[in-house]
Parts: sequence; structure tokens; C-alpha cells
Amino acid sequence: MWTKRLLLSISLLGLISRAKFQLTEGHATLSEETGFGMTKHSANFTTFLPFFMELSLPYSFIRGETLVLKGVARNYMKKCAKVQATLENTNAFNAELKDGQQGACICTNGSATYTWEAQANIIGELSVTVSAETTQISDTCDGPNDPGQSPRKDTVVRTVTVEVLKYEPTVMIR
Repeated sequence: MWTKRLLLSISLLGLISRAKFQLTEGHATLSEETGFGMTKHSANFTTFLPFFMELSLPYSFIRGETLVLKGVARNYMKKCAKVQATLENTNAFNAELKDGQQGACICTNGSATYTWEAQANIIGELSVTVSAETTQISDTCDGPNDPGQSPRKDTVVRTVTVEVLKYEPTVMIR
């Protein structure tokens, strides 16, 4: 994940792999005496993903109810991107895309919203995986694909609790 560069007598670290979140901040240090560590000071870094997917879910819902999953693909690249959003199929729930255009073109600082409706087939923890992937990156929505741009993909995994519908006993007195 890190690469070490020697500059004078100071070791610097560089991030060489993809950041895990949309905005990541950290503080790293490396010395021959103490090794690698995270600290409040030293070499600060901030990363930002120019293309990512957000997913909003409630903490829980009741089995038998319809769960509304809302995903937002965001583009902060300096180019437009055509985007495909997918909700991973699983036996734990049935889902259908209700709103959102597959292949939507999102230009700089833009976003596209996708809404799925799902019904759970289980009770307990339900893992939901949503991905957004570029199918084309270009200067305009109608322009040719830019061969200098590699495809982008972001996947979000969240958990929601599926609860049992609880019935309150009713007492009838005659």
C-alpha cells in the first residue's frame, strides 16, 4: 500500500493504492528506529476519489415491508462519464430498480440517483452491495471515449437489520 522514498535523511511515504473512502485523511511517519506509525504530526496526506457511489439505508426495517435503497453516483472528474449502477443479486432479498437511468451521463460536479425497492427473504443482518461503474469517459456526453482515461468503479457494502413484525396481543372481554 505504501512506497518509501528517501529524501536527504528523511523517509517519505507515498500512497500507491486506491483510498478506501471518498475523502481520507491520515498522518504517517517512518523511521529506522521505530518503523512505520500513525501520528498527529509528520507527513500529512489527504486523498479524494473523483468518482464514487453513496448509499443511504435505514438502520433496520421490518420483514414484509418494502426497503427503499437510494444510491447516488458522483462525478468530480474533469470529464463527463456514462455510468452503470448495479445492486448485487442475492438470495437474501428481491430488488428492482425503480428510478434511475442506466448509462446516465454525469458531467463534472454532477450526480445521478438510483432507487431500488427490495423485499427481504431473511431475518437478521442483510448485506447490501451497490456499485457504480463508468462505461465511457469523455469531454462531452456525446463525445468519443477518451483512451487516456481508465474505467472507474466504486462499490459500497452496507448492512441493514431485518426485524420480525411484532404483534401486540389484544384482549377481548365479553
